[in-house]
Amino acid sequence: MLRGAAILTGALALIGLSAASGIDRLARTDPAVATAVPLPFARAALRTLGSQALIAGRGKDAASYGWHALNRAPFEAESVALFAAGQLAVGNAPMAERAFGLAGRMGWRVPLTQAYWLTRAMETRDYDSAAMRLDALLRQQPTLVGQQALLDPVERNPVARAALVERLDPETAWLGKYLNEVFALPPQALRQRAQVMIDAGGAGLVLGCEAVSNLAAAVTNAGLYREAGALWAAQCPDTGGLLQGGEGFATLDLLGTRNPFAWQAVGSGDVLLGLVPETAGRGQRLTIDGTLSATRIFLAKLLLLAPGRYRLHWRAGMTDGSAGDRIRVSLSCKGQQQVWLPAQSVGDGLSRTAVFKVAPGCAAQVLSFALTSGGGNLWLEQVRLDPLP
Repeated sequence: MLRGAAILTGALALIGLSAASGIDRLARTDPAVATAVPLPFARAALRTLGSQALIAGRGKDAASYGWHALNRAPFEAESVALFAAGQLAVGNAPMAERAFGLAGRMGWRVPLTQAYWLTRAMETRDYDSAAMRLDALLRQQPTLVGQQALLDPVERNPVARAALVERLDPETAWLGKYLNEVFALPPQALRQRAQVMIDAGGAGLVLGCEAVSNLAAAVTNAGLYREAGALWAAQCPDTGGLLQGGEGFATLDLLGTRNPFAWQAVGSGDVLLGLVPETAGRGQRLTIDGTLSATRIFLAKLLLLAPGRYRLHWRAGMTDGSAGDRIRVSLSCKGQQQVWLPAQSVGDGLSRTAVFKVAPGCAAQVLSFALTSGGGNLWLEQVRLDPLP
């Protein structure tokens, strides 16, 4: 039952029992003051004070406010729930369960009541009910997606998680917050949230690249590359392949993108980038205009390649028709020093290839294109990556 008390306290933090009114401030130290005002104000004041006491961990005060609220409004579900929470806070679990049962029969829209029965459902392994309670809580208060104490028991239990996945609805406000308010979450919470959406993809709920971009970016930033790759594959299945949909620069947006697996233009006042259709019409051609005194990276992409050997292909040239020899390529493990790849000319003299090896332990890689010193206008297109035996 102690876990139930912890979850209730976590839920209260964002339930919306907010800034105290003038009456609340008067009654802060004495519930009798709240009972001396007209009934509607007293009920609101007592519930606010009781909630503040629960949040602050003052169990006896919460129980006192709950008792006074119950006496003033015995037929209101909110007052009964506050009384029950106060009893739970002082360790009277049997009384709390009876009172929460009554509160539930009076109306399930009280977040305290939902949070309590969510906890009890998890304790009794009634995972369908737990998922239903969590969904109901989040529909009522979408901001509760930031309360990991509520989410964690359901997310990390495979059976409860599956029950939650069955209830996911793209139209609910809380799912959008769940996918986007993620950058302050610790790694374990990100791992669990990603797993929910991986399972959702497996169950047929595919929201698309844009919907999961922030979550994928946060998971990637946390170094959870395996989870990030699985999340992207589950929710953005049309961007398969070793370049994750980056062939033909399809994922390159020169204005920036939230997609962590897209091509990223590296900003520089010395290098101007543009996009035009490829001559063959199969994708986009990147135009590069820059006069440099030193080598500078202008394009990069995160990869999640398995250990092994690969061959990179690309075509590059100058606008005068000569080969684009000023373009260099590097492939390095993320966070490590760049390794420039020796390139070989093939075919028409504008095509290049480079062979490289990904070592075990290199979970994520960065593919970069750079421009060496000199001047002139260049173009780059048809970047392709193939595995080698």
